Amino acid sequence: MFTRILSLYIAIGLALPLSGYSQSAPKATSDAASQWSWGGDIRARNEYMNNSLTLSDDVLGHEQDYYRIRARLWALWEPCAPLSINVHIAAEPRVWMESPTFSKQHPGQGTEWRYAIIDGLSVRWKQDIGDSWSMVSNIGRQDILLGDPGKWWLVADGSPSDGSFTSFFDAARVTFENKASKTKIELIALRTRAMPDSNLSILGSANTYSMAEQNENGLILYATVEPLANLSCSGYFIYKHDDKVLSSGDNADIYTLGARIAGTPSEHWSYDAEAALQWGEKEDASLKWSSAGVGLRDIRAWGANASLNYLFKDSLKNKLSLSFEYLSGDDPNTKEDEMFDILWGRYPRWSDSYVFSYVKETGGRISQMNNLVRIGPSWSVSPTATLNITTTYAILLAPESTPTRATSPALFSNDGHNRGQLWQLVVSKQFTKHLSGRLCAELLSQGNFYANKDMQSFVRLELTTRF
Repeated sequence: MFTRILSLYIAIGLALPLSGYSQSAPKATSDAASQWSWGGDIRARNEYMNNSLTLSDDVLGHEQDYYRIRARLWALWEPCAPLSINVHIAAEPRVWMESPTFSKQHPGQGTEWRYAIIDGLSVRWKQDIGDSWSMVSNIGRQDILLGDPGKWWLVADGSPSDGSFTSFFDAARVTFENKASKTKIELIALRTRAMPDSNLSILGSANTYSMAEQNENGLILYATVEPLANLSCSGYFIYKHDDKVLSSGDNADIYTLGARIAGTPSEHWSYDAEAALQWGEKEDASLKWSSAGVGLRDIRAWGANASLNYLFKDSLKNKLSLSFEYLSGDDPNTKEDEMFDILWGRYPRWSDSYVFSYVKETGGRISQMNNLVRIGPSWSVSPTATLNITTTYAILLAPESTPTRATSPALFSNDGHNRGQLWQLVVSKQFTKHLSGRLCAELLSQGNFYANKDMQSFVRLELTTRF
């Protein structure tokens, strides 16, 4: 696998020499107050997985091996100090060595040409409004990530069906910030669509691909205050309305009320904890188990997510962490829907492979995590300033033994709560200012929640050039 991705990267390097580009600094135009900058990246990623999608090695297509070659360009224009205009464009063809033969999109080996899309087009305006307050307005296609970097829980990816190709939202976002009191209040209205050509034109065909399973509208109120130098407190209210487009989509009105705290009580310790309650109603045409039958059901769900970290503060930057997460599952014996909806948090937050295992469990929806207890430690170390190694172990459990939205019920025992054990290794390396690499390897031993006790495996190797 390494030799294949290395040869692919060499080809990219010949087409785009590293020495010929650098990260662009703002360049002045004829107007001294106006400036612009530009840049981009090319990511060559090889992914191999076994049993993550099929949950069994007796099914055709249980092995998948493919390249994802993502190219992105961006430009930023600042015609005047408070105003900036951002434009991003991305494309990601795939080259298949082992393909899921049951899939209509890619029935065999070869190159799968996908569309190019404008994944960013927004106007940003910043101004002071008195009494230490400032206001930032951002309207258009943009990324929205709420929470600490790498720990975004419910709002991070507006296009989960295309993986890490894009993650944008079509939204209007207004942020009020008071630096004196360390208070930030955000108001967000968003409108995402299932098909990639719904709001903006694309280059290529979108006939067989989608960004999500339904059209989605949302309102978010998110407030953060830092009452102490080592303490941050957040509260939020999120409304999400779903209009079904694909057969795997939902019709739903979901209300989420949550809170989050994070702090560093001492030099070596840090923590964060978040919890949320959900209510509303959801229609689930694929429901097979509940006595409620088909139709709208009241949502009664909750989730929690926390971590405790010890930083050694030594020359190797050793760090130990203990993580916990709970996402309620749907009880098949009640009329209510207890399945926690992860909202726009459907991305590989803690596992690259396990997000695929939910496809058979949640009506064909990737990374629709729910019915989960996750607990386990991780250890990270940086032998050099440009190298980081992280190992993780996690025990995965299912509060409910029956996945009520399973498209293939025979793949689940319906009599067990043990999802399995996850082992993960992630190695990140910054080779040069413009070239970085990443290796991720995962193993999951399936527990008695599944009908088969097969091993799930995943390996990802990537190189990224930034210019």
